[in-house]
Amino acid sequence: MDTVSLKASGNAFEIVKSAKILGVIVRNDLKWIDHVDHITMKACRRSYLLKQLKRAGIDRKSLILFYCACIRSVLEYRCQAFHTNLPAYLFDQIERVHKRVLRILFPEVSYSKALEDAGLKTLFHRREELCSSLFKQIVESDQHKLAGLLPLIMSVRDIILGLGVCFQSRM
Repeated sequence: MDTVSLKASGNAFEIVKSAKILGVIVRNDLKWIDHVDHITMKACRRSYLLKQLKRAGIDRKSLILFYCACIRSVLEYRCQAFHTNLPAYLFDQIERVHKRVLRILFPEVSYSKALEDAGLKTLFHRREELCSSLFKQIVESDQHKLAGLLPLIMSVRDIILGLGVCFQSRM
């Protein structure tokens, strides 16, 4: 495979396998394994702190708040960038952390019952909601920073007539 040399203002850019951009690890092949490994490891380290807080006698409601603020937020950070491109084994890797935390908080019940008791959803469903929410914000506002990235909507009449004329119309 030929490599491309990139230069700007006389400075050459180094070609790397992956780079961390705004907290998201992006690989040159656009696979998310490095990012998922990073966030799950970070979340696992924090789950150990959760276990220590439980041993210290902190109430369950406070532990759930700690989980949502300090662990789940790591697993969901910028998930809109990668959620739809994750293969099943990476979904499972992220969800395992969630299940592990719920076992710490609710060792006596099943995963589904623990979700219900904690008032939480699976991380998959949370990521789906976050992606849908972002998309809705983009579609509903022409002022959104990402609005220009969406394709223009063509009228049904133009499509049928084959004119292919686009007009600026948002849902």
